[in-house]
Amino acid sequence: MGSNFAVVYACLCLCFVENMQEHRIELRFFKRYIDDALGLWHGHKKDLLHFLDSYASGMKEHIKITSCVSKIDVVFLDPHIFKDVDFDTSHKLSTSCHQKELNRYQYIPFDSGHPKHQKEAFIIGELRRYILRESTVAGFKKIRLLLFQQLRARGYPTKFLRHCFGKVKYTMRSSFLTKKGVKDKNNPLVLKTYYSQYTQKLGLGKCLDHLHKELQKHNELRHLPRPMVCWKNRRNLRSYLVRTKLKEAFPPLDKTHL
Repeated sequence: MGSNFAVVYACLCLCFVENMQEHRIELRFFKRYIDDALGLWHGHKKDLLHFLDSYASGMKEHIKITSCVSKIDVVFLDPHIFKDVDFDTSHKLSTSCHQKELNRYQYIPFDSGHPKHQKEAFIIGELRRYILRESTVAGFKKIRLLLFQQLRARGYPTKFLRHCFGKVKYTMRSSFLTKKGVKDKNNPLVLKTYYSQYTQKLGLGKCLDHLHKELQKHNELRHLPRPMVCWKNRRNLRSYLVRTKLKEAFPPLDKTHL
């Protein structure tokens, strides 16, 4: 999709499929995310092929719709949905995390200028995503090992990875799958400052924790939330060039001097 309107155009082209009255009984389940759709068909295969051809043939020449029909497995976005060996007894579908063959896993190198907590955050985020996609412990352990090897190839030390990997365990899967209600929170106290190798060594987080403990000793200040640090990057040369207005940078010529 090379333009902002491409998403809207894709939704407009496919939304009428959801409103088709024909074969409504056979199409037991249908969900779509932009131009990717997943459906469950209960009926004859020839009727399914006719249904797929009916909406694929109605598109213009430059729009192509491809479909994958299978009784065993299907890939929809990240999840790989399939019937495991215990499907006949459990009647439950299993899932795993689908990874494309062309993916080169170009994660942030460890020697980059990103803060350490930022690198830790994306690793934990990947592990949580794998937990949600993998329906078995064995599948999670397998893909977790692949992630460990991929990050080692990007220069991440073993000690740092063990620290990050130890924060996410498969036993947390039930809590990740449970929808949590939004709690009413007070506006946080935020210290916004620039990030650099010097400000990182100040230990502002520990200083704010100490300040919060001192505030808790006073009854009138106990309601104040724990302060937090918000890091922001300094403006570089690129940001000045992008945001510069041409009228201010190049004032109009005075015709009297021509």
